[in-house]
Formats: sequence, structure tokens, C-alpha cells
Amino acid sequence: MTADEAEALKVVYPNIFERLQNKVIEHVSDNANIPYSRKLQLGILMDVATDASLLPQNVLGLQNTFQSEAGNDQQNQGVVKPSQKGLQSLDFASRVEGKDKE
Repeated sequence: MTADEAEALKVVYPNIFERLQNKVIEHVSDNANIPYSRKLQLGILMDVATDASLLPQNVLGLQNTFQSEAGNDQQNQGVVKPSQKGLQSLDFASRVEGKDKE
């Protein structure tokens, strides 16, 4: 079943689509050995949370976590921490430049 077919089924036959959703939820909860990728596919196709990570409150929590981490990364961009090695490289470069001018 494609996403378009699932959407058509949802619009044209909502009762059948709802029964399919219930069967998918039942099947996923009864079978612990279903790979996460398959659960994700089924959840997207059937518009149901087939894994706890797909529940709206969990998705929101994960998004907030990544947004705050991204904010911290953006705040630290452009900050150069000086080091002795970098200073030595600069000193060597200025000595080489000075010799070229002579």
C-alpha cells in the first residue's frame, strides 16, 4: 500500500481505515521483534504512533532537546580558543614573511 492509497482509503472508507489502524497497533504491540524502521513505516502510512518515540509529546521533547543543543552550538560558533601551538605557527609565519621582504 502506498501513502496515496492509504490517504484515499482514509477519505473514502474511514471505517475500514480505522479498523486497519487498530489492527496495525494490535500487531505492533503483540510483536516485539518488529524492527524500528518497519514500525516507523507502518506508523507513517497508517497515521498512528506505532512506537513510543512517535507520540506527539515525545517528538516535541526530542525537538526541544535538539533545538537547545543547536542554540548552544550557534552561540559557540566563531569563538576561537587560543593555543600555544597556534601561537608558534603564527610566530613562524611572521618570521618567514619577514625574510621574504629582505
